[in-house]
Amino acid sequence: LTHAAIIGRSFDLPLLQDLLGIEEPQLFDVINMGLERGILLEDPDRADRYHFATPLFAEILRREVAPERARALSRRIGRWLAARREGDSAEEIERIGFHLARGGEGKKAVAYLLLAAEAHRKNYAHTEAIACYEAVLQIVTAATTPHAREEDERSHRSGRKGEGQARRRGEEGRSIEVDPLEVLRNLVDLHTLVGNYQAALDLLATHPALDPRKTLEGRRGDLLFRIGRIPEAIAVMEGEFQRSGGRLPRSRFGTLGALLVEALRQLFHSLLPSRHFLAKVCAPRPEAEGGWDTLLYLMRAYWFVDLSRCLMVHLRALNQLERRGASPHLARIYAYHAAVCAALPLFGRALAYATRSFELWEKLGDAWGKAHASLYLGICHHFTGAWEVADRFLGEAAEKLSRYGDPWEAEMAWSFRGYNARLQGKFREARSAFQHAYLAAAQVNDLRSMGQALAPLAELHFLMGEEERGKAEITEAIAQLEATQDWMNLVVALNAAGRIARYAQEGGEEALRSLERGTRLVERYRLRSDHNVEIFLSLAEAALDRFGSTADPHWRQVAWKGWRKGYRLARHFRNYLPHALRVQARLEATRGNLPKARRLWQRTINHATGAGTRYQLALACYEAGRAALTQDDRFAEALLSRSIALFTEIEAPLDRQRAEASLRRLR
Repeated sequence: LTHAAIIGRSFDLPLLQDLLGIEEPQLFDVINMGLERGILLEDPDRADRYHFATPLFAEILRREVAPERARALSRRIGRWLAARREGDSAEEIERIGFHLARGGEGKKAVAYLLLAAEAHRKNYAHTEAIACYEAVLQIVTAATTPHAREEDERSHRSGRKGEGQARRRGEEGRSIEVDPLEVLRNLVDLHTLVGNYQAALDLLATHPALDPRKTLEGRRGDLLFRIGRIPEAIAVMEGEFQRSGGRLPRSRFGTLGALLVEALRQLFHSLLPSRHFLAKVCAPRPEAEGGWDTLLYLMRAYWFVDLSRCLMVHLRALNQLERRGASPHLARIYAYHAAVCAALPLFGRALAYATRSFELWEKLGDAWGKAHASLYLGICHHFTGAWEVADRFLGEAAEKLSRYGDPWEAEMAWSFRGYNARLQGKFREARSAFQHAYLAAAQVNDLRSMGQALAPLAELHFLMGEEERGKAEITEAIAQLEATQDWMNLVVALNAAGRIARYAQEGGEEALRSLERGTRLVERYRLRSDHNVEIFLSLAEAALDRFGSTADPHWRQVAWKGWRKGYRLARHFRNYLPHALRVQARLEATRGNLPKARRLWQRTINHATGAGTRYQLALACYEAGRAALTQDDRFAEALLSRSIALFTEIEAPLDRQRAEASLRRLR
């Protein structure tokens, strides 16, 4: 059975018989003994295949074989399997490669292991592909280290050529023509796909020893971004992009100028079919190591901190890559550009580019790419208010990206699913989606994404009655997003903190501090997102609360300014128009213009009903009912009763209690 253990946990009788060199009756005596003692199990599908009952049995038996004997047996097993190879399954090829590697036949082993790794990648078996690439990297680096070369030279001088190689990896180990940096790049990409970010960063620390002339700093920057170290990530990626031959403007004026130039180039490209007159001006950047990958990583990082720079890089990449035809890089740029256009907002352009990305991935036959494009299609439909379509695309993206790899993108799909459900007033569904997003981020220790998911989750917990939990979570979310300097999602967290403070009735000052800080971040970093609508409108509401308690006209002025800024954006992000109209109605009510306020509340109710934003509909009914208390008791009672029914349906007990208290006062 020791020979069977060298084969592996599973073994075939013909191979074992060939290794032992015995007749079938003797072989079956050994097998029957193993079956009787519970060491072996029969394969239910193949009569000539057996398994060790536990991996521990095989491990104990392997230790009884001397290393030289085990190496010779592995070499024989690898050659036997290669000679009788029946198919192209990744598992079979991998088995051959590992046996040849253990047997010291490095060059042959590398060929099989690379084939197995590629087959595993096509099947999205990332963990198995990682094992194959790690074995290849170990063989290749062992054959090319300075110590190995010195040992070979000493053996050559002493007349014992080949002895050193045989001791290390076999006679073929030293002549392997594989780029170790390429193997390392594949390993890093696979670790990234399964969320092993720290393992990938540790691997990258070894790359200068492999080839000091080349660099994988772009991938290191992407990994730093994924674990939330955004400023450091951007600095690393900008340095790498410039080393690869690209140029980036240094000042804000230079960024805006470059953005204008790239926009004009794209306009010319769109209007004129022949682009030869721009061939020199728009020539692609030098094909340095990882240049385009670095550009992709950069544009995604800029999205969170500098939208104008992000858009400039997008247009530059589009102007250069569209001239080259279909490619994975172009498909990903289309998807990222769609999200930027949705935030501007240019919804028609956003949907067109997201659709192009999906079609391009379909043409390339890449299932992961189609899932990636589905995510951005879902984001674009979310911004346009097509809730059901958005939820379908986002659900498909979350499920497939979790299966194919890339927890970072899967977390984003779950987060947008949560926002999609929250705007519709489906609080339970939203909470479940944000919990999925938070767990996906926590599994890979992605601090930035954890904060991104935790901020809206904290507000939902508070609104659904878990007040202390909501307060603790929003404090944690703000700390995480401050640490990672994700300004866009920090605005979301500060907005949630301000609204929680308003509901908790801990004084208007705390709510105003959080919301004013959020609006300053929006203006300082020129952030562009649908969340900006909410922060300005929430500030207006907090200022109105303060005005109601102090009668200080300064706060009404603050409310008007916040409302104007929010309303300008809400006209584009129409999902938030009911919120803007509701705040405007409150403003008119504070001025004593109740007829106009009632008309605005009616418009709010109509818009919220049409858009399907049930939470805003419930709030509008509640506020309109309260305002009508002294004017029309029957109308007020109808509105308050409707708001109570809606708050009950969407599971918002705090809002329901407020509405019930107003109804009791009326009665």
